[in-house]
Amino acid sequence: PEVGANTHPEVVAAVAELCKEAGAREVAIVEHTIDRPPIVFEVNGIREAAERAGIKLVAASNRAMYRKVAIPRGRRIKSDEVVRHVFEVDTIINLPVCKDHNAAGVSLGLKNLMGLNWNRGRYHALGLHQCIADLATLIRPHLTILDATRCLLTGGPRGPGKVVERGIIVAGADPVAVDAMGCRLLGRRPQDIGYVRIAHEMGLGELNLEKVKIKRV
Repeated sequence: PEVGANTHPEVVAAVAELCKEAGAREVAIVEHTIDRPPIVFEVNGIREAAERAGIKLVAASNRAMYRKVAIPRGRRIKSDEVVRHVFEVDTIINLPVCKDHNAAGVSLGLKNLMGLNWNRGRYHALGLHQCIADLATLIRPHLTILDATRCLLTGGPRGPGKVVERGIIVAGADPVAVDAMGCRLLGRRPQDIGYVRIAHEMGLGELNLEKVKIKRV
Protein backbone atom coordinates (compact mmCIF):
# COMPACT_ATOMS: atom_id res chain seq x y z
CA PRO A 1 0.00 0.00 0.00
CA GLU A 2 2.87 2.42 0.63
CA VAL A 3 3.64 2.48 -3.11
CA GLY A 4 -0.01 2.85 -4.12
CA ALA A 5 -0.16 -0.61 -5.70
CA ASN A 6 -3.24 -1.88 -3.85
CA THR A 7 -6.32 -0.63 -2.04
CA HIS A 8 -5.23 0.57 1.38
CA PRO A 9 -6.10 -1.95 4.12
CA GLU A 10 -7.53 0.86 6.27
CA VAL A 11 -10.02 1.64 3.50
CA VAL A 12 -10.91 -2.05 3.17
CA ALA A 13 -11.50 -2.38 6.92
CA ALA A 14 -13.57 0.81 7.05
CA VAL A 15 -15.85 -0.30 4.20
CA ALA A 16 -16.28 -3.73 5.82
CA GLU A 17 -17.29 -2.12 9.11
CA LEU A 18 -19.80 0.12 7.35
CA CYS A 19 -21.31 -2.92 5.61
CA LYS A 20 -21.77 -4.63 8.96
CA GLU A 21 -23.30 -1.50 10.46
CA ALA A 22 -25.74 -1.44 7.54
CA GLY A 23 -26.91 -4.92 8.50
CA ALA A 24 -24.87 -7.22 6.27
CA ARG A 25 -25.16 -10.82 7.46
CA GLU A 26 -21.73 -11.64 6.08
CA VAL A 27 -18.96 -9.66 4.38
CA ALA A 28 -16.26 -11.27 2.24
CA ILE A 29 -13.28 -9.98 0.30
CA VAL A 30 -12.89 -12.03 -2.89
CA GLU A 31 -9.59 -11.66 -4.72
CA HIS A 32 -7.85 -13.60 -7.48
CA THR A 33 -4.23 -12.70 -6.88
CA ILE A 34 -1.54 -13.02 -9.53
CA ASP A 35 1.08 -14.17 -7.03
CA ARG A 36 0.67 -16.69 -4.17
CA PRO A 37 -2.24 -15.54 -1.96
CA PRO A 38 -0.59 -16.00 1.48
CA ILE A 39 2.34 -13.82 0.46
CA VAL A 40 0.18 -11.23 -1.30
CA PHE A 41 -2.28 -10.84 1.58
CA GLU A 42 0.59 -10.45 4.03
CA VAL A 43 2.49 -7.86 1.99
CA ASN A 44 -0.55 -5.79 1.00
CA GLY A 45 -1.99 -5.76 4.52
CA ILE A 46 -5.39 -7.16 3.54
CA ARG A 47 -5.18 -10.28 5.72
CA GLU A 48 -4.65 -8.22 8.84
CA ALA A 49 -7.45 -5.82 7.83
CA ALA A 50 -9.87 -8.70 7.28
CA GLU A 51 -9.02 -10.24 10.65
CA ARG A 52 -9.42 -6.90 12.40
CA ALA A 53 -12.81 -6.31 10.76
CA GLY A 54 -13.92 -9.90 11.42
CA ILE A 55 -14.70 -10.71 7.80
CA LYS A 56 -13.89 -13.52 5.39
CA LEU A 57 -10.94 -13.33 3.00
CA VAL A 58 -11.41 -15.57 -0.02
CA ALA A 59 -8.46 -16.39 -2.27
CA ALA A 60 -10.08 -17.37 -5.57
CA SER A 61 -7.06 -19.37 -6.71
CA ASN A 62 -8.81 -22.66 -7.50
CA ARG A 63 -10.54 -23.09 -10.85
CA ALA A 64 -13.30 -25.07 -9.16
CA MET A 65 -14.39 -21.77 -7.56
CA TYR A 66 -15.39 -20.42 -10.98
CA ARG A 67 -18.47 -20.80 -13.14
CA LYS A 68 -18.57 -20.50 -16.92
CA VAL A 69 -21.22 -17.98 -17.89
CA ALA A 70 -22.48 -16.37 -21.06
CA ILE A 71 -21.83 -12.70 -21.76
CA PRO A 72 -24.69 -11.85 -24.16
CA ARG A 73 -23.64 -8.24 -24.69
CA GLY A 74 -19.97 -9.05 -25.15
CA ARG A 75 -18.38 -7.92 -28.38
CA ARG A 76 -15.03 -9.67 -28.07
CA ILE A 77 -15.85 -12.35 -25.49
CA LYS A 78 -19.19 -14.19 -25.40
CA SER A 79 -18.46 -16.22 -22.27
CA ASP A 80 -16.03 -16.31 -19.37
CA GLU A 81 -15.18 -18.16 -16.15
CA VAL A 82 -16.19 -15.95 -13.22
CA VAL A 83 -15.89 -16.46 -9.45
CA ARG A 84 -19.08 -18.11 -8.17
CA HIS A 85 -19.39 -15.61 -5.32
CA VAL A 86 -20.54 -13.01 -7.86
CA PHE A 87 -23.79 -14.93 -8.33
CA GLU A 88 -24.33 -15.87 -4.70
CA VAL A 89 -24.27 -12.52 -2.89
CA ASP A 90 -26.87 -9.79 -2.49
CA THR A 91 -24.51 -6.87 -2.97
CA ILE A 92 -21.22 -6.39 -4.81
CA ILE A 93 -18.95 -3.51 -3.83
CA ASN A 94 -15.99 -2.92 -6.11
CA LEU A 95 -13.08 -1.47 -4.10
CA PRO A 96 -10.19 -0.58 -6.44
CA VAL A 97 -7.15 1.60 -5.97
CA CYS A 98 -6.46 4.57 -8.25
CA LYS A 99 -3.27 3.85 -10.18
CA ASP A 100 -1.33 3.83 -13.41
CA HIS A 101 -1.21 0.63 -15.47
CA ASN A 102 1.36 -0.22 -18.12
CA ALA A 103 -1.09 -2.12 -20.37
CA ALA A 104 -4.47 -0.48 -19.72
CA GLY A 105 -3.27 3.07 -19.14
CA VAL A 106 -4.94 3.23 -15.75
CA SER A 107 -6.33 0.66 -13.33
CA LEU A 108 -9.61 1.73 -11.73
CA GLY A 109 -12.99 0.12 -11.04
CA LEU A 110 -13.75 -1.47 -14.41
CA LYS A 111 -10.23 -2.85 -14.71
CA ASN A 112 -10.43 -4.16 -11.15
CA LEU A 113 -13.25 -6.53 -12.18
CA MET A 114 -10.58 -8.68 -13.83
CA GLY A 115 -9.88 -9.89 -10.30
CA LEU A 116 -13.06 -11.97 -10.63
CA ASN A 117 -12.28 -13.93 -13.79
CA TRP A 118 -10.04 -16.97 -14.19
CA ASN A 119 -7.92 -16.38 -17.29
CA ARG A 120 -6.72 -12.79 -17.43
CA GLY A 121 -4.12 -13.57 -20.05
CA ARG A 122 -6.93 -14.23 -22.51
CA TYR A 123 -8.01 -10.61 -22.27
CA HIS A 124 -4.57 -9.36 -23.21
CA ALA A 125 -4.54 -11.68 -26.22
CA LEU A 126 -8.03 -10.77 -27.47
CA GLY A 127 -7.95 -7.03 -26.86
CA LEU A 128 -7.72 -5.82 -23.28
CA HIS A 129 -9.92 -2.73 -23.41
CA GLN A 130 -12.89 -4.34 -25.17
CA CYS A 131 -12.70 -7.42 -22.95
CA ILE A 132 -12.78 -5.27 -19.80
CA ALA A 133 -15.89 -3.49 -21.09
CA ASP A 134 -17.47 -6.82 -22.06
CA LEU A 135 -16.96 -8.21 -18.56
CA ALA A 136 -18.52 -5.06 -17.12
CA THR A 137 -21.77 -5.85 -18.96
CA LEU A 138 -22.00 -9.01 -16.86
CA ILE A 139 -20.63 -7.93 -13.46
CA ARG A 140 -22.47 -4.82 -12.33
CA PRO A 141 -21.34 -3.70 -8.87
CA HIS A 142 -23.99 -1.96 -6.80
CA LEU A 143 -21.33 0.48 -5.66
CA THR A 144 -17.79 1.36 -6.74
CA ILE A 145 -15.56 2.91 -4.08
CA LEU A 146 -12.27 4.15 -5.50
CA ASP A 147 -9.36 4.50 -3.09
CA ALA A 148 -7.58 7.66 -4.18
CA THR A 149 -6.11 8.41 -0.79
CA ARG A 150 -2.77 8.10 -2.54
CA CYS A 151 -2.45 7.61 -6.30
CA LEU A 152 0.30 5.80 -8.19
CA LEU A 153 0.96 8.09 -11.16
CA THR A 154 3.75 6.06 -12.81
CA GLY A 155 5.18 2.56 -12.65
CA GLY A 156 1.85 0.77 -12.36
CA PRO A 157 0.43 -1.66 -11.70
CA ARG A 158 3.00 -2.84 -9.14
CA GLY A 159 5.17 0.20 -8.60
CA PRO A 160 7.36 1.64 -7.36
CA GLY A 161 6.64 4.91 -9.11
CA LYS A 162 5.55 8.44 -8.40
CA VAL A 163 2.93 8.50 -5.64
CA VAL A 164 0.86 11.54 -4.78
CA GLU A 165 -1.21 11.88 -1.61
CA ARG A 166 -4.74 12.88 -2.65
CA GLY A 167 -6.70 12.01 0.49
CA ILE A 168 -9.78 11.32 -1.63
CA ILE A 169 -12.37 8.56 -1.77
CA VAL A 170 -14.67 8.47 -4.81
CA ALA A 171 -17.91 6.53 -4.48
CA GLY A 172 -20.79 6.05 -6.88
CA ALA A 173 -23.28 3.68 -8.45
CA ASP A 174 -22.12 4.60 -11.97
CA PRO A 175 -18.87 2.67 -12.59
CA VAL A 176 -17.93 4.71 -15.66
CA ALA A 177 -18.39 8.04 -13.87
CA VAL A 178 -16.27 6.84 -10.94
CA ASP A 179 -13.54 5.74 -13.35
CA ALA A 180 -13.78 9.05 -15.22
CA MET A 181 -13.11 10.87 -11.95
CA GLY A 182 -10.22 8.49 -11.28
CA CYS A 183 -8.74 9.33 -14.65
CA ARG A 184 -8.80 13.02 -13.76
CA LEU A 185 -7.09 12.35 -10.44
CA LEU A 186 -4.32 10.58 -12.38
CA GLY A 187 -4.00 13.47 -14.82
CA ARG A 188 -5.58 11.56 -17.73
CA ARG A 189 -8.55 12.30 -19.96
CA PRO A 190 -11.28 9.64 -19.55
CA GLN A 191 -11.91 9.52 -23.29
CA ASP A 192 -8.26 8.59 -23.84
CA ILE A 193 -8.58 5.39 -21.78
CA GLY A 194 -9.94 2.70 -24.09
CA TYR A 195 -12.03 0.63 -21.70
CA VAL A 196 -13.60 3.70 -20.04
CA ARG A 197 -14.58 5.13 -23.42
CA ILE A 198 -15.89 1.79 -24.70
CA ALA A 199 -17.91 1.15 -21.53
CA HIS A 200 -19.54 4.56 -21.99
CA GLU A 201 -20.30 3.79 -25.64
CA MET A 202 -21.88 0.48 -24.57
CA GLY A 203 -24.23 2.32 -22.23
CA LEU A 204 -22.63 1.22 -18.97
CA GLY A 205 -22.28 4.72 -17.53
CA GLU A 206 -21.50 8.37 -18.11
CA LEU A 207 -18.07 9.50 -19.26
CA ASN A 208 -18.75 13.25 -19.24
CA LEU A 209 -18.50 14.40 -15.62
CA GLU A 210 -20.23 17.66 -16.51
CA LYS A 211 -23.40 15.55 -16.85
CA VAL A 212 -22.92 13.82 -13.49
CA LYS A 213 -24.21 15.08 -10.16
CA ILE A 214 -21.14 15.19 -7.95
CA LYS A 215 -21.41 15.77 -4.20
CA ARG A 216 -18.19 16.74 -2.44
CA VAL A 217 -18.07 16.02 1.28
